[in-house]
Amino acid sequence: MICGIRPWCWCAANSDGLRRSIPSMAAITGRTGSPCCWGEEDWPRDGCWARRIQKARNHPKIPSKSRRSWPPCCMCWELISTRRFPHQSVVRSGCRPVLPRRIFWRRPSVEQPDAGWSLLEPPELRYTARMSSDFPPELRDKPFLIETLAVYGVGLLGGSVALAAKTKKVARKVIGVGRRADRLQAAVKAGVIDEICTDFSTLPPSTGLFVVAAPVNAIAQVVRDSIPHLPARCVITDVGSTKVELAESLRDLTGDNGTLPFVGSHPIAGGDKAGFEYSTADLFEHRTCVVCPGGARREAVLQVNGFWQALGMKTVEMTAADHDEALATTSHLPHVAASALAGVLPETWQPLAGTGFRDTSRVAMGPSDLWVSILESNRGPVVRSLKTLQSQLGAYIEALESHDPKRLFELLHTAEEIRKQLETD
Repeated sequence: MICGIRPWCWCAANSDGLRRSIPSMAAITGRTGSPCCWGEEDWPRDGCWARRIQKARNHPKIPSKSRRSWPPCCMCWELISTRRFPHQSVVRSGCRPVLPRRIFWRRPSVEQPDAGWSLLEPPELRYTARMSSDFPPELRDKPFLIETLAVYGVGLLGGSVALAAKTKKVARKVIGVGRRADRLQAAVKAGVIDEICTDFSTLPPSTGLFVVAAPVNAIAQVVRDSIPHLPARCVITDVGSTKVELAESLRDLTGDNGTLPFVGSHPIAGGDKAGFEYSTADLFEHRTCVVCPGGARREAVLQVNGFWQALGMKTVEMTAADHDEALATTSHLPHVAASALAGVLPETWQPLAGTGFRDTSRVAMGPSDLWVSILESNRGPVVRSLKTLQSQLGAYIEALESHDPKRLFELLHTAEEIRKQLETD
């Protein structure tokens, strides 16, 4: 997870001063993000984080000028509420902090081996967040967010997720999961993934995130089949373009703490080709990803947000119902409209189809079997969007039949302005 997703994160607002004061939390624990971004369940009752900081500070590779101070004992601080600002914490014991009380730290997690995050002690300090310039270059590596990333379905989207995670060093190891070993081996040979897995039971205990890039009508079953074999702290997400039906089918999968182990997500990116051969590391750059928290624990939601942001995306959280209603118009309707447009072209006129027709109907080249499952799983919103489009087309028909150029201009000009606005967003 990445610090700064939540507005109440003090460390994000004071990152410069923080880095001048003490080393990064991630540098000591192997976790990314700052302590105030972590959930209550991550705090162990044993162990003192402050002593770990002190131990790291005294490491010979750390310049002496950077060893001046470390945070107070982690047992001395308490956060009254996760919704309050960190400076509203209270001192629980008589320990006198070295740093000002406004600098707040929560105790970090000491992750188990199956959590997907590594815990590193000096002298093997491996920094997973950029440090201030007074630290040696070898201790200021680019961040690794996940020890092991598993991707089910190494096609265009799944392959691009794997390739982006490898290229941006978001994951130390990427495993491709699927049923066809020959396709997965080809993906390894192409450098898209590092290893293959055809049986969920062979996934390593270091798996921290499991991304399901399957057709929307298969995601729920993949999630159900994989859960018994994944580490307890592993987070599961998907790339499906519909969410309500999926959320309803997974509603019964609640953990001991009453939360789902699944966080829905939809990276709004793709193409009209299928297969990992067309995957690219920059497919998600400057695109938007919708995250649907559902009943998942907040820490898991933050981790999924952080993962997509690390791949270059902007994230927005929505309910499953709001997502499906919006995507019916912005994604599903355009595909149906493009397919309908392509369907009215007689074969004898195909040589006359110019760039306008080709550009407008391009998305109709998407795999038909995939789009059948998408449209079927979002029937209601898609039908409503089609009726809205039908009404809009009726307005054009009426303007033409009544010889009303003023009305025709209004319709065209309104559409022109809306389309121009998209270019500036």
